[in-house]
Amino acid sequence: MLTDKAEVLKRLQQEILHLQGFKSKNNEENVLGLGPIEAAFPNGVFATGAIHEFVAHASEETAATFGFVSAVLSKLLTDARPCIWICPSRSLFPLALKKFNIEPFQIIFIETATDPESLWVMEEALKCDGIGVVVAEIARVSFSQSRRLQLAVEKSKVTGLLLRSLRSQNTLASIARWHITPLPSVNPDGFPGMGYPQWQVELMKVRNGKPGTWKVAWLPDGFRVVQDEFRVVPDGVRVMPDEFRAAPDGVRVMPDEFRVVPDGVRVVPDEFRVAPDGVKVAPVQEMGIQYTAPIDTQSKVG
Repeated sequence: MLTDKAEVLKRLQQEILHLQGFKSKNNEENVLGLGPIEAAFPNGVFATGAIHEFVAHASEETAATFGFVSAVLSKLLTDARPCIWICPSRSLFPLALKKFNIEPFQIIFIETATDPESLWVMEEALKCDGIGVVVAEIARVSFSQSRRLQLAVEKSKVTGLLLRSLRSQNTLASIARWHITPLPSVNPDGFPGMGYPQWQVELMKVRNGKPGTWKVAWLPDGFRVVQDEFRVVPDGVRVMPDEFRAAPDGVRVMPDEFRVVPDGVRVVPDEFRVAPDGVKVAPVQEMGIQYTAPIDTQSKVG
């Protein structure tokens, strides 16, 4: 008897989760490739056909949110259905979407004058099942207004992404609340210069899930969740980013401080030094015991 009750409750819970936009684990459509972040959602699947709320505190966080949302859109726009992007002004450069494997024609921008007008356009767009995703930049949204949006997506199964200011934070009827902050770019090859975008992704709340914080990078092949664990640099020393470590010569070093390298020359990052082969190099990026940015391969120091 108890077993029957447990099965009934489990089946009822799955039905409720399905109505809220959470798909079953064996359904592989719309997988974002976010690994542990998707695992934080019920059934381990990113919720579609639901309202997701993204909050930002400053302009740099807003820019980071645009980047992360664009990356998510590239995974959600898998068919011919377009995305509607509602905004008070065109702050997103359409051609930049190509960096996230999105063609500009896949996004239809609608500029509005006020928040009530934006809410009306978003609600009407969410009712249309011929649209894939609706993104709206709306500063102020009340709980009752967000409830209307949630009721719309429960019928159409269209995914809604609501971008708003953290300063006007209040409880909404969203399935999840995200907070995206920018991090230094990632360059897997170790060369200096502009790398791939990286963010700190905080899942502040998720209905029936587990909130958390992760570092996420966007590479040409998609998302990459960066684990905050010790890593091995070329000199074989396990290090923690931004922490002291023991160099091969036994000196405990911190980035941006003096240290003694194996060739016996005391160096400071961002200054030139003489490498063991006599080539004058600029330590633009530290990778273990050597710097990898030769600036003059011909000149020798006698």
